[in-house]
Amino acid sequence: LSFKHKDSVSCVDMNVPYISDAKTPKLIAVGAYDGAIVLYDYDTGTLVKELEGPSDVEWLAFHPKGGTVLLAGSMEDGTIWMYHIPSWKCLQVFVGHEQGVVAGSFTMDGRFALSASADGTLRVWAPRTGLCRHVFRFSNNNNNNEKLCFW
Repeated sequence: LSFKHKDSVSCVDMNVPYISDAKTPKLIAVGAYDGAIVLYDYDTGTLVKELEGPSDVEWLAFHPKGGTVLLAGSMEDGTIWMYHIPSWKCLQVFVGHEQGVVAGSFTMDGRFALSASADGTLRVWAPRTGLCRHVFRFSNNNNNNEKLCFW
């Protein structure tokens, strides 16, 4: 791959399983601890686009309905960024975790975004508004031996 990351690659996802029409490009998204989110053509490996985003990228997840929306989570600043791939724009930045975001995904029906954090919470987000709909607390933050298992 042609992009030179300045730090370790941390995650990879692809939209191929979610594409429902021939117009949507098949993409591989690569995230790294340098904050780079780089999109490559699935068939050729050609660099398509680099997205501006969080200071680091811990995980990536494509939307299950069409594969045209991408989530990116940050361990460093605890934010989740949501991109619209056809326009190459950031649609939302979800803010609310008190520590880094270690995992995330969309629900299977695509109605909500989910994020799990080192702060011991799982948050359910409304993608269109960016509002947190619910917080599940899995630890009291005083017991560092408790771990949040996501998936």
